[in-house]
Amino acid sequence: MFALAGGVARHVFWVSPVGVHQFASSRTLTRWRQTTLNGRVIRREILSVNRIKVKTTPAQYDQAARYFAEMGIDPRINGLLQLADNKNIHVMNRSELLETKIITDDQDARGEVLKLQAALNAQKMSERIAAFTVTAADVPAGLYQGKAIISHVNFRQDPKGTGVVASVTPTIGTLPLPTADLLAIIQIGNRFELSDRPGGSARPDSELTIAIAPATFCVLDHSRSLTFTIGPKRRSPVKSETVWVSTGRFRDLDLLLGKVCGRQGNLAD
Repeated sequence: MFALAGGVARHVFWVSPVGVHQFASSRTLTRWRQTTLNGRVIRREILSVNRIKVKTTPAQYDQAARYFAEMGIDPRINGLLQLADNKNIHVMNRSELLETKIITDDQDARGEVLKLQAALNAQKMSERIAAFTVTAADVPAGLYQGKAIISHVNFRQDPKGTGVVASVTPTIGTLPLPTADLLAIIQIGNRFELSDRPGGSARPDSELTIAIAPATFCVLDHSRSLTFTIGPKRRSPVKSETVWVSTGRFRDLDLLLGKVCGRQGNLAD
C-alpha cells in the first residue's frame, strides 16, 4: 500500500486486489548476561530474544496519515485502515480506490503496462537502428602453410554515405596474417569487388578493405548469399580458396541493408 501510494500515476489491474488492515506492532525483548572486570564489560552473551505484540500507538497512525496526505491520498484512507484487524484484510473496491485516490484514474493497469512496453520497445529499436553501422562474421577460406585461414569479414556503412566498406582481417588461430601480399574478393550476384581496386587498401599486419557500391550491396536483399575469395597477389605460402557464404551468418545484416538500401528491413530481435 505504501509503495502504491508513492506513485505519481497509480493504476491497478481490474483483477488485482488492494487490501488494507490495522497495523501490527511488536517489541523485541532481549535478555543479556555480561561479565565485568574492574568496571569494564569483558564478555556479553544473549540469553534469549522474544518478540511480543504490542498495541499500535496513535502516533504511528498519525505518521502514516501524514505520509498519505503528502502523496495526495484522501484522508478517508485512514478510516479504511481500521476496518480490519491485522489478522484480516479489507479488500478495497473500485469506488474506494478512486475516492481515496489510491488510483489516479480508472484505467486498467494492464493497458498502461502494454503501452509502456510498446513505447520502450519502439525506443529501443529506434536507438538500435540509429546506432547500428556494422555486421560481421568469421569466414573460413584459404590455407597458410597448410593451416586454415579464418577471416573476420566486417561490413559497415561508409561514413560518407556512398556505400559499404568491407573489412577483412585474416587470422591463423589467434594471430593476424600479414595482408600486404593478399587479395580478398567478394562476389555478390554477378558483381565482383576486389580489395586492391581504388577505394580499397591493404596494410601489413592489418586488414584488407573492399569498397562496395550500394547497387552491388543491395543485391544481398534478395540473393541472400555471396562468395568470398582470399588468396595471394603474388608468390606466397597462401593457397587461394573461394567459399559460398550465406547472409544468415551476418547477424543484423538486414538493419544495414535497411540503412543503405532505404528500407526498414527485418527488425526482429
